[in-house]
Amino acid sequence: MASVSCREARAEMTELLMLGQPLPWRLNRHLAECDECGRERREIAEIADVLGRADPAVAEAGWRPPHDDLPGPSPDLGARIGRQVATARRRRNRRRAALGLAAAAAIAAIVILPTTLPASGPASVVALSRDGSMIQHSWGTEVPVALSGLEPGRSYDMVTEDATGRRAPAGSVQSPTGQPVHTRMVTSMNRDAIATLLIMDGTGATPVARIPVSPPTTG
Repeated sequence: MASVSCREARAEMTELLMLGQPLPWRLNRHLAECDECGRERREIAEIADVLGRADPAVAEAGWRPPHDDLPGPSPDLGARIGRQVATARRRRNRRRAALGLAAAAAIAAIVILPTTLPASGPASVVALSRDGSMIQHSWGTEVPVALSGLEPGRSYDMVTEDATGRRAPAGSVQSPTGQPVHTRMVTSMNRDAIATLLIMDGTGATPVARIPVSPPTTG
């Protein structure tokens, strides 16, 4: 069987760890043989832990980060995720829902009308669109999305909003090269309650893109 490259292993490992999924045996075998990828695994697990502890609602929801028995992160981890941690702590008082992490479950189709808002300043226009059906879980919802126009290396916050204007965090996204990105919003908001998907600037205060979500049909 073909071996897994470090690049492939890290990409797949990151997605699975952030979604709370177990790693397949071929990945575990690679991690056991590659010290650098093993270190990356510990650091990703620590990031998930930090994001979870940034909001007290996570503990109330009963979520725990995966692999919480792993050794501590490397000494330089703080510098590498400092910005994400600082942003999460600034938002903790206004967050009212936890970032849920779990495997994909029942898929429900929903129609949306894509629009975009220009980012402030000279930045390019960020385009946001749905990239598949919303996935309802007991803890919240996954929303596959596609983004383009992201500034290289800049972090953006993903947010869901209900009809009353209440917002819930749905993760963050970054494009190292500015290329289009396919990712998933992961929010504790119920699928039926989501009225708008938002992409916020690095401050978490200004939306740079949004799309309204049509309510699911009944009957």
